[in-house]
Amino acid sequence: KERSFDMKSVLVILILILTITSQGRNMNITEKFLDALIQVESKGDPTKVGRYGELGILQIKQCVIDDVNNKVEHANIWTINDVLDNQKAKTICRKYLSYWGSHYEKTTGKTYRK
Repeated sequence: KERSFDMKSVLVILILILTITSQGRNMNITEKFLDALIQVESKGDPTKVGRYGELGILQIKQCVIDDVNNKVEHANIWTINDVLDNQKAKTICRKYLSYWGSHYEKTTGKTYRK
C-alpha cells in the first residue's frame, strides 16, 4: 500500500530530522532533503495527482499555497498551477516548511540549531 503524507506531517518529519542532525540551520531546507521528500510524495512524477487533490512532485494542496501567500508573501504570488513546475514547487515547499518551522520555534521557545 502506497503512503502519502500531508505537508503538516512533513513538518513533523522535518523537525525530527532537525533534532537529530541539526542540518536545518536557519531553517535552510536542503536540496537533499527535498529530493528525499519528492521520492516519498511522488517518486519524482510531476504529473502525480493525490487522492485529496495534492499535485506535482511534492504533492502540494491549495491550503499550502494559501499559507505561503498569506503568511509568507502577504500577497497572492503563487497559484496551484505553480506546483506543476518542479522548481516553483520546491520554492513553495521551502517557504512553507521554513515558515512553520520558525513558527514552531517561536511559539515553543525550542530551537534545533547548534
